[in-house]
Amino acid sequence: MSYTLSWAYSDFDGVTPPAYPFASSYRMQRSSADERHRFVLNWIVNLPFGFQFSGIATLASPRPFNVIDGRDLNDNNFYGDDWPGDTRIWTLDWRKVRYWYKIVDIRLSKVFEFGYYRIALIFDAFNVFNWFNAAGYFNRMYDASGNPLANFGQPNSSYAPRYLQFGLRVFYR
Repeated sequence: MSYTLSWAYSDFDGVTPPAYPFASSYRMQRSSADERHRFVLNWIVNLPFGFQFSGIATLASPRPFNVIDGRDLNDNNFYGDDWPGDTRIWTLDWRKVRYWYKIVDIRLSKVFEFGYYRIALIFDAFNVFNWFNAAGYFNRMYDASGNPLANFGQPNSSYAPRYLQFGLRVFYR
C-alpha cells in the first residue's frame, strides 16, 4: 500500500507552444497535473488448487483543469489568455468522491504444466466496478458575448470503462 502527497505548479499549463501574448501571463500557478492525494493498494494471494488472485486499486483526488473565461477581456484578440479571476485552473470539490479517480483491476490465473511447457490461463478485469473517471472537462465559461455556457465544468472525456479479457501464456522450460 502506498500514499503520495504532492503539489505541482507551472508558469504555463497545457499550451503547446505557449501562446500567451504578454509576459505577465507567465506566472507560477497550480498546475492541471496537481494530483494532491493518491492511494494505491496492490496484492497477490495464492488460492487453493493452484489459482492466484492479484489486483491493484487506485484512489486519487481530483486534478484541477485549465479554464478560460471565453471573452477577450484584455482586448488582444486572443481568447486563450483571459482567465476568470486571473486564475488559469479550476478545482473541483475534493470532498465529493464522485470527482475522485477510482479504479480496481484484478487478475485470476492458473498455471498448468505439460512436459517442458507451462501454460497460464489468465482472466483480467479492468475497472471492475465500472466507475466513471473523467479525463477532461469543458473549460470555457462564457461565449464571446458573455453568455454563460451550460457545459462549463462538465466532463468531456473519460478513462476506460470496465472491460474483461482472457489470456493464455505459454512458457518453455
